[in-house]
Amino acid sequence: MAGLFALLIAVGFVLSLYLWELGSANARAGVDRDNPKVIIRRFLGVSAVSLSVLICYSRQLPAGQMCFQLIGLRWSGMLPAVGASLLLTAILFTGPILLAWETGDGFFDREPLLSLRCCRTLVLAPVTEELCFRALMLPVLCVHLSCTRAAFLSPLFFGLAHFHHLINRLQRGYPLVPSLIQATFQFSYTYIFGVYSAYLYLRTGQLAAACAAHSFCNLMGFPDFEALANLRGIKLAVHGGAFVLGLVGWLALLGRLTEPAMFASQCDCFW
Repeated sequence: MAGLFALLIAVGFVLSLYLWELGSANARAGVDRDNPKVIIRRFLGVSAVSLSVLICYSRQLPAGQMCFQLIGLRWSGMLPAVGASLLLTAILFTGPILLAWETGDGFFDREPLLSLRCCRTLVLAPVTEELCFRALMLPVLCVHLSCTRAAFLSPLFFGLAHFHHLINRLQRGYPLVPSLIQATFQFSYTYIFGVYSAYLYLRTGQLAAACAAHSFCNLMGFPDFEALANLRGIKLAVHGGAFVLGLVGWLALLGRLTEPAMFASQCDCFW
């Protein structure tokens, strides 16, 4: 039943993105995800799904049990959790941060800070996706599975939910094989991030920690290994070393900076 519940959340999430466009000419031609109207409609659709699941979820709880606290919406420990999440993720992205500074190709060089697309990427998408795929999904899975197994299972639904981009690309006339390769690649790194986000959520007991990491990763994007490979000599050594040191530092500090006692979390997993 827990797996079915998780699947329904994922299906509902994806359907909410396209429900507004069903039967329209726009849907048949492929949806422009950067269109302001599409961004607003998708946000409203996902919010409706999240609220519906939250209401159903709260009705199943014993009397007196707080739904918001159970899904990681609480003030206690929030700021330390967000700080630890951002610090860890920044350490992991040490190499990409230095490379973006070297090449001058940062997120805000491509996207105005106050644009709706920027808001979608850094706020709306992280909050709605983490609410659905972490806060609403993981507590149910953890009832039937160990937290460790749940942390590795839930990102499968998260990754599969991103396959809707494949359909959109095909509708817009992109070739099948390159689109399939891109979708598979996106699923892979989305799954890996999902495991990391689930780890943060379960260890800190804070939805805000997962949202912060998600927003930071969206800000940075996938590391530009092609730009790294184009460097030569000392620059390649310095930036390549930064990539390695960032990964090593992240691995070394991951457990220490997410100690559950620091955030008043009751998590006893990942020991």
